[in-house]
Amino acid sequence: MYTAFKALGDSVDYVQVCDSDTRLDPMALLELVRVLDDDPRVGAVGGDVRILNPLDSWVSFLSSLRYWVAFNVERACQSYFHCVSCISGPLGLYRNHLLQQFLEAWYNQKFLGTHCTFGDDRHLTNRMLSMGYATKYTSRSRCYSETPASFLRWLSQQTRWSKSYFREWLYNALWWHRHHAWMTYEAVVSGLFPFFNASCLAFHFPSGFLLMLPPA
Repeated sequence: MYTAFKALGDSVDYVQVCDSDTRLDPMALLELVRVLDDDPRVGAVGGDVRILNPLDSWVSFLSSLRYWVAFNVERACQSYFHCVSCISGPLGLYRNHLLQQFLEAWYNQKFLGTHCTFGDDRHLTNRMLSMGYATKYTSRSRCYSETPASFLRWLSQQTRWSKSYFREWLYNALWWHRHHAWMTYEAVVSGLFPFFNASCLAFHFPSGFLLMLPPA
């Protein structure tokens, strides 16, 4: 991605990103372009990512349901407030002159001294948000992407995504003041929710275990 961005330089107005296993709807790119053409304050826009293999297993089927909610509820809500937190890698469009400004910083990102090699889509989005530009979502642009069909592959994917999510959560927090208050609210809720669940489980598990024991 970095090599392609670098080679393009300032020769184009917009840059589209997608994954190697992505199948694009014929109108996908046009719908993304319309969003950026309509509002110069929008720095990047993402589309609706659907699952290509929902019937391969129960894992892929549940993933397809999760994807629908993630894009058509969560990102749609974020888009209303102009602060989509992640322009997903399978389908996104960026203003090239803005992307070129943070290209080197994006590519050379480090966390705790280690060069970051995943979560590139979320960091691209965060870089755009850090400049004060809006990020949007449109359901009119659609693509289809493969998801893991086995549980272990899915678990590996989710572990990788979770690591990049919390890394980018820390970076994103620096720019909450530049965007709508909804961005702060949602980030705080979604960032603390896993810890809330874990603490509730730890608190109630001992009492539940004692209830299962036979009486003396």
